[in-house]
Amino acid sequence: TGGVDHLEFTSHAWQEPVAQALASAFDQANAKVRSLLDGPEPAHGVALTAAALLGNWLCVAHAGDCRVYRLSKHELEQLTADHGRVRLGLSRGAERLRTPAPGRVADRSVRALGLAAHVTPAIRFFRVNSGDVVLVCSNGLSQHVDGENLAQLMGARRPVQEVARGRVAAAAGRGGDDDMSACLARVGRLPAMPLPEPVGRADVEQVAEAVTLPRYPARAPSAWGARRVGAVLG
Repeated sequence: TGGVDHLEFTSHAWQEPVAQALASAFDQANAKVRSLLDGPEPAHGVALTAAALLGNWLCVAHAGDCRVYRLSKHELEQLTADHGRVRLGLSRGAERLRTPAPGRVADRSVRALGLAAHVTPAIRFFRVNSGDVVLVCSNGLSQHVDGENLAQLMGARRPVQEVARGRVAAAAGRGGDDDMSACLARVGRLPAMPLPEPVGRADVEQVAEAVTLPRYPARAPSAWGARRVGAVLG
């Protein structure tokens, strides 16, 4: 994040330094990607999605089609909307792009690293509870494991390392040949003094996403323990 070793903020304006640090990280990553690309206007961008747990809030910065999910209270919620792709025709002066086959045009991500000198990530803040599970994954995983199966896999009472490996194995078993990466975190004990609601962060795009992004029911914890206690008491 540009040499920032720590963040200093007050409880009433905590979200702004966090958002600025995430935006700075995206700018630096974008500059690095562009330095590795051949040509000023590449046909394809690179997705980047980052999630930071800060107190009782999950802070997400997102550009591209990698995703963040949150499992909370036996429901899996997709927190990020894929930034769509626009179909590009090749104009005069675009010889550096590989010419597509007749009748086809190239794809280009609408928002991703490397496409322009600057990238503006979608930055979102979500409240979390102790015991919630957060998943950040590449599109190679999300394209091959549907939401219902993902909810059941993430709802399993197993160590997060085992759950992460299971997600990747499930995607690979369904013929996935793209990058399949998964990073999971389980929210631990939350601080006694929670951070307040972020001020002025919701925008029209975020409100629209909240309405359209899918949710999936997850398997509730087994009642075996309660049944066993009842049997012993009886």
